[in-house]
Amino acid sequence: MEKVIAAGADFIVCSGWRAIRIVTREGHPVDWNAIYAPMQVGEFCELDVLVEPSGYQQKGRGKPLFQARLIIKRKDAGAAERSLRAARQGHQRHRRNQTMLPTTVAATGVVTVLTSIPATDMAADRRRVQASQERTWHPQAASQRSATGQNLADSASHSGADDRRGRQ
Repeated sequence: MEKVIAAGADFIVCSGWRAIRIVTREGHPVDWNAIYAPMQVGEFCELDVLVEPSGYQQKGRGKPLFQARLIIKRKDAGAAERSLRAARQGHQRHRRNQTMLPTTVAATGVVTVLTSIPATDMAADRRRVQASQERTWHPQAASQRSATGQNLADSASHSGADDRRGRQ
């Protein structure tokens, strides 16, 4: 991400609570539980944060690489339950002898996005982006689109599927 910013571009990435060392603008670690606890379903939380180097021996702590915006949205109960189930299964596969961290359990109920785009630039596009995400990621709508064959013609013309069908 640092190279993207250095090149003058912006980024938007989904992130977990432990994937990147994120600190507040004052340089304190983010209190994830204080953020997650009061959030209601569908509610957003936005924070200006700093991204610091992380990794072996925590070299570079206290020297922010860049400033970013953290956007967190609370999932609905069904999506949170599915995420928790998947996290538990993955944890049992890879770390059988360790207990799952409480913050990891809490994080399964939210979607976390890190971006370099300022809030003023994204404010006008927020409704359009949300509508796009709901259309794209809503499982029921996706199954309806696939059942009716919508979007199949586009993918067939781009993938050469028509040629393959003609040969069979």
